[in-house]
Amino acid sequence: MSIPMMAESSQEILKQARNEYYKNLDISDDIQPEVTREKIVTIDEEGVVDESSERVKPKSSIEKLEYNVAKAIDRIDFYERVVRSVQREEKELGVFDSVLARDGVKKAKRTRKIAK
Repeated sequence: MSIPMMAESSQEILKQARNEYYKNLDISDDIQPEVTREKIVTIDEEGVVDESSERVKPKSSIEKLEYNVAKAIDRIDFYERVVRSVQREEKELGVFDSVLARDGVKKAKRTRKIAK
């Protein structure tokens, strides 16, 4: 909004500000944000593919940031689940190795390598 520094009266300044405000308001109604659609493909654990949903991909900078934050949160959640799954499998394999008494075999191999 541009307000002239040297005006004849405060009423003139208010009138100009009001006119600019309404002019900007009219312009913003005419502008439609550019929107593209993005098809979402999800694959379940069983391998079932779901392509039914679509997401609107935003174009304004704030919408892009919110969109990227949501995607990042989804990725972080996915990787946290993967890490938990790997930790669980490693724990199960540790129990499996101790049941098969592989720990003694691993220790024996280590001592042979050190002794050589």
